[in-house]
Amino acid sequence: MRKAQACDLGAIEHHLKQSFATTMFLRSNLLNYGIDGASRYCMDVFFDGEAGIEGGLCAITRSGYLLAHVDPSQHRLWVEFAHALKGREVLGMTGDQEQISALFNALGAENAGFKIDDVQRLYAVSLDRVPVFDDVELRAPEPDMIEQLSHWRLASNIEALGERETVSALAEARAQINLLQTEDRLRVLLSNGEVVAMTAFNATLPDCVQIGGVFTPPAERSKGYARRAVALHLAEARRNGVEKAVLFAANLAACRAYEAIGFEQVGHNRVALFSNPFKVDA
Repeated sequence: MRKAQACDLGAIEHHLKQSFATTMFLRSNLLNYGIDGASRYCMDVFFDGEAGIEGGLCAITRSGYLLAHVDPSQHRLWVEFAHALKGREVLGMTGDQEQISALFNALGAENAGFKIDDVQRLYAVSLDRVPVFDDVELRAPEPDMIEQLSHWRLASNIEALGERETVSALAEARAQINLLQTEDRLRVLLSNGEVVAMTAFNATLPDCVQIGGVFTPPAERSKGYARRAVALHLAEARRNGVEKAVLFAANLAACRAYEAIGFEQVGHNRVALFSNPFKVDA
């Protein structure tokens, strides 16, 4: 098993780009944070010395999240990846459902305690299919909106990730919003001058974006705001040269909203977060 070096990154990007819908986090983290930095999103990436990069990749971020892109049937590679991760503490994993299940089996983690273990529909769209709406306004948030959006982010984390409403959880939500704002990946939707929804890109590449952090407060739901926010954000991305977008959604209402603006299901994504850090002992 080899640990990727800077000289490998070009070949890794070429390989991962062929499967854009399931490799957005891997590609975006490598492009924006690399393998040598201290950011929580910086990664150690491993690939098999015999099979090479084409055989597949497994990565762990500095903060302890696993990502992978390997044929689920390649049991030997999954076992080798587990050995490469021995001694590491893992907080969670996300990715293609079958691949994450194969990685869990190799790690012996299928029976670990989970804060959340959810399979969601994976969607993709070509941006030339997305409609444009002109009855609402989408723009970057003003600084005085950040606290409100932080509370919305916490509410979203509670709904989607099983987070609890604590002081530390709010601080983490605030940090997430500040990062999205700093990196210009966050937008708010206004209707009649009032902020009614927010949306963000949680992974960005020159050719593709991944949508995440879409939230409409309960009082404003069932009014079409989420689909409008996403569609307008994608229209902005298309003007900047982006061609495709992906996202994953769990509940039926969200799925219908995204399907209404052109998204089609292309697979299933599994999100699994441990209740406590899982130490790899392969």
